[in-house]
Amino acid sequence: MAVKALKALLCVAALVVGLWLATRPGGAAEPKGSPGTIVHCVFFWFKETATKADIEAMLRDGKEMLAPLPCVKGFSTGTPLTQERGAPVDSSYHVGVTMCFEDAKAYETYGKHPDHLKLIEKHKPLWEKIVVYDFVRQ
Repeated sequence: MAVKALKALLCVAALVVGLWLATRPGGAAEPKGSPGTIVHCVFFWFKETATKADIEAMLRDGKEMLAPLPCVKGFSTGTPLTQERGAPVDSSYHVGVTMCFEDAKAYETYGKHPDHLKLIEKHKPLWEKIVVYDFVRQ
């Protein structure tokens, strides 16, 4: 039980650090939106058989296929920050993505969008695990 709690804490810490990096002034892509904006955070762990090229292809496809969608108001993707902080920072994932949606309708539109489904179909065979955190900006 303690191991599960620690893993959950590590995932939350990774989420917080990822959001801070993505949304700080001068960050890669400052998400746009007001209170009520839906923030969608996804962390991907690839299978051992995945190559660096596989990971780079997913990063590229996310930027090319998902970021331009009209329903997406903010998009950031990247790989873990290399650091030796230890717990509670979890840098074990391979790719992180943060997106913002104006409202629940835009989020639903994204979930069904052909480009989103195409990206999943293309890359899902390489994923060992994904973790999704969604929250409403206050």
